[in-house]
Amino acid sequence: MLEKNEWWSVIAKYNESIFPFQWMALILLIVLTIFLIFRDKKSANKLIKLTLSMMNIFIGVGFFIMSKGFPIRLRLIQGLLFVIIGVLLFSDIFKNKYEFQFPENGWKRIFFIVGMIFMMIYPFVGIFQGKEINYCIIQGTLPCPTTAYTLILIITAYKRYGKFLYILLLFWAIPFPIFIQLPKYGVYEDAIMCIIGIVGLINLIYDIKFNKDVKESSNV
Repeated sequence: MLEKNEWWSVIAKYNESIFPFQWMALILLIVLTIFLIFRDKKSANKLIKLTLSMMNIFIGVGFFIMSKGFPIRLRLIQGLLFVIIGVLLFSDIFKNKYEFQFPENGWKRIFFIVGMIFMMIYPFVGIFQGKEINYCIIQGTLPCPTTAYTLILIITAYKRYGKFLYILLLFWAIPFPIFIQLPKYGVYEDAIMCIIGIVGLINLIYDIKFNKDVKESSNV
């Protein structure tokens, strides 16, 4: 496992190598979220799934598998995880197991709004700590904020047929911040992902307990 300074060095070099793509990805996710809230939900779902699919595959291949900074076993295992997530999101464009929405009311509407506000804060936590811009953890090109964003959509979804994608995202969202990201590397922004993951886990348990596999009212 990498030392703290080595890990942050990998992040900085990766961000430098793809600049300004990471900021374009962030802007794209903001635009798609606004489209989901104010425009056609069906079209927004397809565009969001396609975009997140490409982003996760890019993270799996570009950030993990092709990286020279991480150990080979970690690169392959974690890279494959995000490629699988990307493929599942792409296939859901046609299968439509998940139907993303802006909830009409209830706790999920509040969670969606608060979650998306924290998504705006996520990339800038490092800057608030005095880090340079190359150390920003940004949605769309790095795994943790991209996972957090996707989980917000799944937790507040109107329809959730499958659980495999949900479980894969939770597998990344909860244990890694608790055991690695926060204590070892000081990636304090990943606490946002962890909290979202814990809410997601509680919601998944609720789904399983009450057999909520088909549709949920948006005010649940």
